[in-house]
Amino acid sequence: MFYSHAREMRHHAVERAREDASSLINFAVIHEEKILRETQQILATLAEIPVVVQGGERCDELLARFLKNYPRYLNFSVARPDGLVIGSAIPFKEPVNASGRLYFQETLKNREFTIGQYQVGLITGKPAINFGYPVLDNEGKVSAVVIAALDLSHVTKFEYELDVQTPANSTHVKLDRNGAVLASYPAVQLLGRGNPLEKSYFERISKEKKGMFEAVGADGVERLYLFSDLGSTLHKADLYILFGIPTSGLFAESGRELARNLVILAVVSMFALAMMWFGGNFLFLRPIGALVGASKRLAAGDLTARSGLPPTYGELGELSRVFDEMAGELERGQDESRRMLEVAVEKQELGNRLLSLTNNVPGMVYRGHRDWSVSFIGAEVGPVTGYTAEEFTSGAVSWKTIIHPDDLEEVKEAFRKATREKSATLRREYRIRRKDGVIRWIEDRRQLIYDESGTFSYVDGLLLDITERRRGEENQARLAMAVEQSGEAVVVTDREGVIQYVNPSFERVTGYSREEAVGKNPRVLRSGKHDEAFYRGLWDTLTRGEVWSGHFINRKKDGSLYEEDATITPLRDSSGEIVNFVAAKRDVTNLMLLEKQVRMAQKMESVGTLAGGIAHDFNNALTGIMGYGELLRMRLAGDPKAQADLDAISRAAERSATLTRQLLTFARRQVVEPVNLDVRDVVNDHVKFFAKVAGELIEVRTFLAEETPTVRADRGQIQQVLMNLYLNARDAMPEGGQLLVETGAAALDEEYVRSYPYMKQGRYTFLMVSDTGIGMDEATRDRVFEPFFTTKAPDKGTGLGLSVVYGIVKQHNGFIHVYSEPGMGSTFKVYFPAVEDPPDVRVPVKAEPVRGGRETILLADDDELIRTLSERILKELGYTVLPARNGEEAVDLFRQHGEDIALVVLDVVMPRMGGKEAFEAMRKETPGLKGIFMSGYSADAIHKAFVIRPGTPFLGKPFSPTVLARKVREMLDKT
Repeated sequence: MFYSHAREMRHHAVERAREDASSLINFAVIHEEKILRETQQILATLAEIPVVVQGGERCDELLARFLKNYPRYLNFSVARPDGLVIGSAIPFKEPVNASGRLYFQETLKNREFTIGQYQVGLITGKPAINFGYPVLDNEGKVSAVVIAALDLSHVTKFEYELDVQTPANSTHVKLDRNGAVLASYPAVQLLGRGNPLEKSYFERISKEKKGMFEAVGADGVERLYLFSDLGSTLHKADLYILFGIPTSGLFAESGRELARNLVILAVVSMFALAMMWFGGNFLFLRPIGALVGASKRLAAGDLTARSGLPPTYGELGELSRVFDEMAGELERGQDESRRMLEVAVEKQELGNRLLSLTNNVPGMVYRGHRDWSVSFIGAEVGPVTGYTAEEFTSGAVSWKTIIHPDDLEEVKEAFRKATREKSATLRREYRIRRKDGVIRWIEDRRQLIYDESGTFSYVDGLLLDITERRRGEENQARLAMAVEQSGEAVVVTDREGVIQYVNPSFERVTGYSREEAVGKNPRVLRSGKHDEAFYRGLWDTLTRGEVWSGHFINRKKDGSLYEEDATITPLRDSSGEIVNFVAAKRDVTNLMLLEKQVRMAQKMESVGTLAGGIAHDFNNALTGIMGYGELLRMRLAGDPKAQADLDAISRAAERSATLTRQLLTFARRQVVEPVNLDVRDVVNDHVKFFAKVAGELIEVRTFLAEETPTVRADRGQIQQVLMNLYLNARDAMPEGGQLLVETGAAALDEEYVRSYPYMKQGRYTFLMVSDTGIGMDEATRDRVFEPFFTTKAPDKGTGLGLSVVYGIVKQHNGFIHVYSEPGMGSTFKVYFPAVEDPPDVRVPVKAEPVRGGRETILLADDDELIRTLSERILKELGYTVLPARNGEEAVDLFRQHGEDIALVVLDVVMPRMGGKEAFEAMRKETPGLKGIFMSGYSADAIHKAFVIRPGTPFLGKPFSPTVLARKVREMLDKT
């Protein structure tokens, strides 16, 4: 029995050693976890600092300061993905490359915090364990690796601190995954640092993970070695720790106890034999029976069982007392266990309720750390991110890697700022990229936790998927922005029509600010142009819940009128009741003005086409009348009565010619001969003449600005503009008044053209004629430029004066405005495009006597009367004439007699081929050929816009024989 007791003591000694070692191992694991967590946080912090990632001297200085604050490390460094070290707390001379280190390769491969093996440092040359931490760019690629080298001597000091808790001459050993000794204390150990453990021992350790074995150390001391793996959430590789306790100290007490018990056994045995005879029955059998019965009940689970023996039974009484105390302790232990079980169940239920709560909140609950790792994450992780909780808690996925690259830096900076300021909470909205690649918006609500020293510890957070809310907000923002920036005025009123909102376009169009408009009724815009029936129909439509569309003429804040197209829509609430009206209104004032101009242009064009055609044919007839009249005058030179009749015929023809010229000018069919002209010269030439025509009742004043620019215009037509405006002003002041003529420069900018869309930006010369006459009402102003429209008596005008002005202005690419009110006079303002060239110098032309010649002239005109007349005139002057009826016939004649022909005279408009095309065909064969064009008008006389090229001879119909003769001789004599 004593031997068995000794064995039991030995067994208890081993178990106590195992328990002590287990406690020490747990203590070591906690310490190891603390070191690893600290290392990971330090490297994560360094990875967030841009200057560290960039490397260089500033990086070296910062890493050196870190190393000074953390003496347990040998070095901090940073390397590029190719392994080249670009920053180090410990200076180095030769280039250092870490690409060959396994921990560096695993850091690049796994893109996560990595723990290395026992190695001698490349820079320090000292034994160390290296740690790597990746720096990821916005695309999730490794841009650098931050490295920490842990000093193994500091690990040894920690184990020295454990020595006080273990028996004397105990040893502590730490092994890496390959069995190499990383650290040990004291020096007496199985092997030295860096050397592998004996193969048989390490195979057992790596296989069993936990256990013990006996072995003799290098110092010859036999020890009991207890081993265990260093389990850690941060460890990706195996590490092991051994505690060696000398067996001599461990089992010495059990040996001494065995010897002492053998001596006592001999004495007790003698005494026991004597007592057995004396009190066997009374002292032993009955008490033993009671004890056996109580023991059976206790074994059956009745913890209330007691022996019931009084202490008077001696040692059996003492034994029964101990038994009863043991049973009581068991009963109390059962009660305590039951109570602890109830507490555990209650805690379990509380934990389950808390877990259920976190899993059912409308979002993802998590606990995160400085290095972006996650130690807890709620069940909503799947719906929110597409990843599993295990992928985050195991470190396979870091929260930082799923943040949208465009938002990552902002999120980092917000977190750094919050921790610097020791903020308790932090809320941010940013985007994440789910596992399936879908981008989602989340709201991250963080509770920042700090330790007692104020250092950030961890964060408890709640993530809410706000993608749909953001889309709604973005849609609302876009809608609000669209309304605010819309080019159309938007007005929202309540059911009674009280304005609740107007956008900036409304303010721009009406002149009323938002503050002035809100709270008022749209009646403030009424112009009086619509009757009550108009507004009653509008409201009847709206109150029926229908959309109203129509046209308004409204009044701005400054009193001016404007026109707008509007669509007004009723807005209903969820119950279908009308609660608001929204109006979208487009300012069409300029559009209406432009349409008016287009209608006027179309009307003028159609009338002009008709008038131009009539004038063309009329001019041909007048040419015959004037020409044959002139020939007849030469024959009847001695008959005074016939001469008088011929004079009357000539005057009638001249008046008819003047009328046709007006029609052609109005129709813009008149050929113009442009020169660089100073408008002031034209005004000065005619204002004195008009002063005489106007009489003493009208005062004529001029304001001619010195900076008046030059214009490119036909002098005769500008004179006609002035004359027609003068005469119109004179007729508007029958009782006298004042006539003002003004010239100057005008620059039309974008804003001005926006108000008058039919005009163009640029630099202009303006000519303004104003009178103080009777003025015009709106109806008269609208028709003032129409041909044959007049308010004068039938014998006072033809109605072509202002139409001719309009035609001339348009033919010169200009614009004309009229301003007039009844009784307030009228102002006509004409704009001509300005040019930079100076005015041309006028050279007076001397009239020469008519001369003939002997040259051959090709004459082409489709009008037989004109052709016969012209042929007769030229032949009588001695010329040889080849007549043709159209352009094709003229070209054929030219090819037959080209060498003899000195001049061609061509009508511009002829059937089959016009004069212009015929002349160009002839010039191809004889480039130096001379020619004269003649026409009653030319739809394309010489080039577009009826403007002849400088030097191109032109003879306008009707013309007299003298004019034809001089023009022909002039061209033949020209070199």
